[in-house]
Parts: sequence; C-alpha cells; structure tokens
Amino acid sequence: MGNTPNKKHGVSYLEIDQLDKTNTDYKYVDGSEKKEQLTVLQIIAQTYFGINANELKEKYDTDGLVEFYIIHDCSKALEIFTEKKNYFMLGNLYRYSEYIGKNYATAMKYYQQAVNADCSYALIRIGDMYNEGQGVDVDYTKAMNYYQQAVTLGNSNASVAIGTMYKEGHGVNADHATAMSYYQQAVTLDNSRALVRIGNMYKDGHGVDADYNTAMVYYQQAITMGCITSIKQLRTAQERIKYYQTFADVGYYDMLVIMGHDKYNNKNMNEAFSCYQRAAELGLSNGLAELGDMYRNGHGVKQDEYKAIEYFQQAIAMGNVRAQKYFNDISANVIANYENHNKQNRLEEKINKMQQTVNNLERVGTSLEKKINILTDKLDNFTQQLTTLASRFSESMQQSEEKFNKFIEQFSSNTTLIIE
Repeated sequence: MGNTPNKKHGVSYLEIDQLDKTNTDYKYVDGSEKKEQLTVLQIIAQTYFGINANELKEKYDTDGLVEFYIIHDCSKALEIFTEKKNYFMLGNLYRYSEYIGKNYATAMKYYQQAVNADCSYALIRIGDMYNEGQGVDVDYTKAMNYYQQAVTLGNSNASVAIGTMYKEGHGVNADHATAMSYYQQAVTLDNSRALVRIGNMYKDGHGVDADYNTAMVYYQQAITMGCITSIKQLRTAQERIKYYQTFADVGYYDMLVIMGHDKYNNKNMNEAFSCYQRAAELGLSNGLAELGDMYRNGHGVKQDEYKAIEYFQQAIAMGNVRAQKYFNDISANVIANYENHNKQNRLEEKINKMQQTVNNLERVGTSLEKKINILTDKLDNFTQQLTTLASRFSESMQQSEEKFNKFIEQFSSNTTLIIE
C-alpha cells in the first residue's frame, strides 16, 4: 500500500512570486546595460523545452536564468554569473539555492555590490531579507527604506512590497487603503503581481467589500500578462486546471507539474500520475521527480520502488533537489537490492548480447554456406558445360581430320591418274 499523500507545492520548488516579472533594467559593473523585459517563467519554459541554453544565454544574456540554473546546474550558474560580474544573480543563487547551500551573508554581500551598480532589484532583495530576517535581524524600518529607494528608481515591484507591508502592518499601522494605493500604483506600471494582490484584497474583503467576481477580473488580467501566481488564487480546482492547461498548451510545460500537484492535492491520483508522466516524457526534471514519487508510494500506479529510483536518478542527474530528497528517503536496503537487481540485469544484458552475437555469427555462417553451395553448384554446372564443349570440339576436330585425310587420298589418286 502507498503512503498517505502529503500536499505538493510550488513551481520548480521555488516561491512562485520569485518567478513572475523581471523587467530588469540595470547596469553591470562594466557599464553595459540590460534592457530586455522578459518573465522568468517565459525563459524557464523556453529553456526547458527545446531552446539550447547557450543560444538562450547569447540572446538574452544571463538575466532571468537564475531559477533554471539554481535547479539544474549551480556550478554553471556560478561560472556564468561570476564571469559576468552579475552580482544580483549571484545574490539570488546564494539566497535561494538548496543545491549549493543557502548563505544569506554571501547573498547580502552580492546584493550590496549590485546596488552599487544601480540595480533596483537588489534593493528589493535586501529589503526582503530585512523583512523576513534572513541572515539579519528583522528590521521593518530598514526594509521599508530599501523598498522606497527602489521605488524612486521606478521599480514597480517595490511598490508591491510596500503595499504588502501596509497590508500586513509590518513596521507601520495596518492600512488597507494605503496598501491598495501602492498596488494600484504598480498596476499603472503593468505589474501583474500587483493585480494579484488587488484580487486578493477583493477576495478576502480587506479594505473593500468581499467580491470574488471582482477578484476574478483582476486574476484574469494577471493571467493574460503571464502571471501564473494568480491561478493559485482561483477558488475551484476546475478553474485552476483550465488555466494551467491553457499555459501548458502554449509551451509552459512546467504547468503540467502544477496541474499534477492540484490533482494530487484533490486526491485524484490517476490524473496526477498522467500529468507527471507527460511532464517526465517531455524531459522536465520536476516531472521525473514527481513521477518517481508516485511509483515510490503507489499513488495512481502500482508501487514500484525500483522504477522510482530510476526516475529519481534521472532527475538528480539534471540537478533536481527535490528528487535528491525523495531518493534520500528510500531505505538503504531497497537501494542495495536495486543495485544488485541492476547488476543482475546488466549481466543478463551482456549474456543476451553475447548470445545475440553468436546467433548472428551462426546466421552469417549459414548464409555463407548457402552462398558457397550455390557457387559450387554453378561451378559444377560450368565445368559440365566446359566438358560438353570440349567433347564436341574433339569430335569436330576428329571429323575434320577424317575429311582432310579423305581429301588428300582423293587428291593423290587424281594426281596419279593425270601423270599416267
């Protein structure tokens, strides 16, 4: 029997708020500028499914790739971001990555260096760290100060952050009206995250009358801007899955994993299994990890810990942290038995290959024997034809000789008569 299922969360196992809009526009320390406006989810989706990472790096440089590299290749991320002196992304790497080990002090150091290069997003990250007490004591005053600096640089995400501080009463008196004003300010700058926050205010009745229909309007606006966060706010699984499927159909295949989570959390294990399986077939490491977990626990499929290990190992090879955690939960005895099972399978494969080679040689030998027999028959037939021709030639020569001798005799006889 499978284990009792736990709830599954997350996009790529990072907070989805970190995966919405980047709209990055800041300078590297070498003075070069970055003005592409892409969503991290777009970049991740493109990277996961068919676009070569090097081509993507050449086209979009390194901005927005941090989540992909954090999950899939932290050593490559360190190499690229260090080479580019991209302190903001290095800060993200050390702040979020479980793969290399979180180090808030190092993250803060890099964010400070990015701030010196006029990176408004680094100001927000530092504010977040003071807001959440990551590597520093919680200090809402300092957090607000960093957010306000980012607002002066035109960063709409900082307006969202300040709005949330007023909504939650962090360092200020809770004030939903002020929170709403900051969110609306961010919306004027096309910030999809702000639309979600306003939707939440209407859904929960914070500072406004509770109105789910109005909340839906804001969520749908955010969805059309590519903000996946808003889908989580929809009330029913049917509504959420509709939008997840829409995104999956246009190439956001990571949504298959999120759909799987939704179905899993609603105890629809067969459909969850199908979502994870399709994601795994498309090469998503998250899909492989979750598919392995389904096999490990027998959810939506017959329990098979050996298959689970195979899927975990494939995902781990892609740098998937969640797969490593799942793998670590498997008992040492099961892993040892799996390895022995694999050794036996490899030995059987070698034996089968050797037998196949022998069978191939036998087939080749049989084929050669048939060809030799055919050639022998042809040679015998040719020899027989030569013998027949030789016999005919000999008879012809004999007949010619007899005719010649007869001619000589007649010639001699006629010559004698003439002389006489």
